[in-house]
Amino acid sequence: MTQPRKITQASYGRHFWLLTTLLLVLLINSGCSVYMAAKQPGEKDLTVLKPGTHRSFVIAELGAPTWSGEKEGEKTDVFVFKQGYGAGARTARALFHGTADVFSLGLWEVVSTPTEAYFSGSDIKVEVVYDSKDLVKATRDITTRPVEPEPKPSNLATTVQSAQPSEVVDANSSEARAPKAAEP
Repeated sequence: MTQPRKITQASYGRHFWLLTTLLLVLLINSGCSVYMAAKQPGEKDLTVLKPGTHRSFVIAELGAPTWSGEKEGEKTDVFVFKQGYGAGARTARALFHGTADVFSLGLWEVVSTPTEAYFSGSDIKVEVVYDSKDLVKATRDITTRPVEPEPKPSNLATTVQSAQPSEVVDANSSEARAPKAAEP
């Protein structure tokens, strides 16, 4: 029969450092998705976009506009922001990731970190039109609107614009249909 191995002070030291290193690695790795979930952008109060809200309240909630000027004679702002999540959702996600990290010994980070990077809020782009008193008159979501290139003038439009008024002939007139006879 073999005798049990004696536990010496040296073996305690090795086990202590091994366990400490393992816990340290788990703590470092587990913080990524937990931190990302807790630091997601907050939810913006979009009720400030209702007609009748003063411009200062819109700017206070959504931040400075990325573009501001006149469009079709009306004061217009364009806001670009991330619509995030409420405090309860962010806290629940962080707690879930922390718990999953502990029970999976940090392996949950392989799934949770890319997931948190993907679900980091929605990019929103809103155009706000104001009346003469700086109150919201109308809003339009322009998040998915494609940028349209400036229309190029066609050859016909260029010809018509450069023609003298006396040279423009109505397509339905008798002059346009009947060929002119050759002059002697």
